[in-house]
Amino acid sequence: MLVAAGSIGLGVASLMGDSVATWTFLCIVYAGIGLFTAASYAYFMDHSRATFAATQFSVLMGATNLCEVWTAGSGGYLVDATGYGPAFILLAVVSLGALVFLRRSVLPGAQS
Repeated sequence: MLVAAGSIGLGVASLMGDSVATWTFLCIVYAGIGLFTAASYAYFMDHSRATFAATQFSVLMGATNLCEVWTAGSGGYLVDATGYGPAFILLAVVSLGALVFLRRSVLPGAQS
């Protein structure tokens, strides 16, 4: 949520041409990415079986890297087509929409 909210703020600040707000939201986004990365690594290790944890963790990290590769490419095309502000906003909205599916997969029976 922090990364998505920061990305929306970054997009709006970029559209407004406010360099101080842009840098502030950029810092928030990168801090959120760092927190998310640490949390996902811990989650992967907590949910790996001890007998083959290193292999399982490596597969999960490989899947994470695959996601980052295609999203970086997609983001680049989107920036070319719309500019940075709209691209950050659109990607954040898509991410927030994906939370509905994540919530359902992590919390069986959860209402959205």
